[in-house]
Amino acid sequence: MKISWISWNDVCLGKEYGGLGIRQMREFKTALLGKWCWRLLVVRDGLWYRVLAARYGEVAGRLAVGGRNGSR
Repeated sequence: MKISWISWNDVCLGKEYGGLGIRQMREFKTALLGKWCWRLLVVRDGLWYRVLAARYGEVAGRLAVGGRNGSR
């Protein structure tokens, strides 16, 4: 019996191109991080903005850089 190997790039191809349509995780994580960053800038009453503002503070309507050191 001969074993043939399939490359990860072939698996991640779209189904219309013969792959399984599995997402490339690096690109997916980058896109998701970009979405979260955009939401932090736009949605000021969202949960994560409020959490980060409570943790680091706000300066002129934006999240403060740095803030307290360490965790409790």
